[in-house]
Amino acid sequence: MSENLKNMLLVLSSDGYLAPPDENPEREELWHETWKRINRFQPDLLKELFPDEAGKPVRPRVSRDERSEADAASISKVEEEQSVQTQGNGEVDADTNKETEDKEG
Repeated sequence: MSENLKNMLLVLSSDGYLAPPDENPEREELWHETWKRINRFQPDLLKELFPDEAGKPVRPRVSRDERSEADAASISKVEEEQSVQTQGNGEVDADTNKETEDKEG
């Protein structure tokens, strides 16, 4: 399997689909996501195939899926806060987002 993976990566690289971010910034996410997954089971493969890239510092990146999860969590938190604000007896002031006291009665 290792040789097949190497061959596939080399073909993708030679065709320009898989290129380091400094060579092809438009494919940066593909580069990082590819190596993030491959490093789990072949940690030395990047160094073997792309020795110049292996020596460069790796910037921590958040994948599109991780961003989506974080966005969903943020939205849920905001919705929860809004729900808590509207559960009191008063109304929520649209300008301050704070509960106003019920002055009836």
